[in-house]
Amino acid sequence: MKLFTSCVAVFVFSVSFLQAQAGWNWGDDPTTAKEKNAIYNDMMKNENYTGAIDPLEWLLANTPDLNSAIYINGVKIYDQLQASETDPAKKKQYQTRCLELYDQRIEHFGQENQVLNRKAYKAYKFLRDDKESYDELFNLFERTFELNGDKVAVNNLVAYMDVIRRYRANGGSLSDDDVLERYGKTMAILDKNVEAYEKKGKDTASLEKNRDFINKMLTGMVKIDCAFIDEKIGPAFESNPSDLAMAKRIIALSLTYNCSK
Repeated sequence: MKLFTSCVAVFVFSVSFLQAQAGWNWGDDPTTAKEKNAIYNDMMKNENYTGAIDPLEWLLANTPDLNSAIYINGVKIYDQLQASETDPAKKKQYQTRCLELYDQRIEHFGQENQVLNRKAYKAYKFLRDDKESYDELFNLFERTFELNGDKVAVNNLVAYMDVIRRYRANGGSLSDDDVLERYGKTMAILDKNVEAYEKKGKDTASLEKNRDFINKMLTGMVKIDCAFIDEKIGPAFESNPSDLAMAKRIIALSLTYNCSK
């Protein structure tokens, strides 16, 4: 009877302990890990982002699979640090660390599609003026669109076209057809967002501004005229005449260039 009672007690304790630990892996030194976790969270809440670095980095080095929260919060911390930093070298260091944390989160917790959806726009903000990073940016956005399809974040749509523009202008190998393919894909996603907004009764003005930006970037990359619309864009619609989104794009471009025929 005593043995049975002891076994029950151990079982109950084990279940309670596991429930308390659900989603958190405190590693080989849970006492220190919990202490570091509390310290960096307190520092972050008090906006002492510099003070949060040491305990956060301890957790990242010693308990990398603790919880995805250390990567989510780490991005916030380093983003705040880079935003307020005036020394270009340190600013770049903070930005690099910020982007690394997205990759480390994927390594330990997966969800590559969702994480890259967030990383892409952050990388665009950090790297869009760095010509040496255009290959990296282009490949990141390509992967993000590949994994997310029409679930790509709205703020990544204009960013993607701008990345394409910068990449191509600095020697990136993209033909007019390559640009048009990506333009069509981007606008199709935008159209789905417009439809979703309309169904919910939400204002679509911001999305239409995005449409204008994307169209302007397209015309800056590809020489658009009536013949181009007729010969390059028209056949895609003729092969799928039920494509309402494509019809809208043709009408918009045709009106812009007085191609009413």
